[in-house]
Amino acid sequence: MTRDPRTDAEKARADLARNAEMGLAVPESPAEQEPSVTPETFGDTTENGRVPPLPGQTPEQVEASRDIGDSTGSIATSRDIPVDPRRVKAPPTHRSDEEDGVLTRAKE
Repeated sequence: MTRDPRTDAEKARADLARNAEMGLAVPESPAEQEPSVTPETFGDTTENGRVPPLPGQTPEQVEASRDIGDSTGSIATSRDIPVDPRRVKAPPTHRSDEEDGVLTRAKE
């Protein structure tokens, strides 16, 4: 018998690839088919990094369910930021103190 010059790891990878092509591979669960990269790999320690997507959720549904704001609601979320800059409401350029009664409240 001739000696195969490949390493054991190379032989194992070739066997796995051959079995997968012939349909003889060990069936994997959906969790095993996912990449083994975790949020900790990239240093994401936020709540969004710790919450796994629910089974059956598409990436779009996962992204839509996540909130990038804070719990007080003072930071805009991705749903609050307009995509088209032409649809951004312009801030008021001049505020009249007479309209909102600032001077009358200050005198009280």
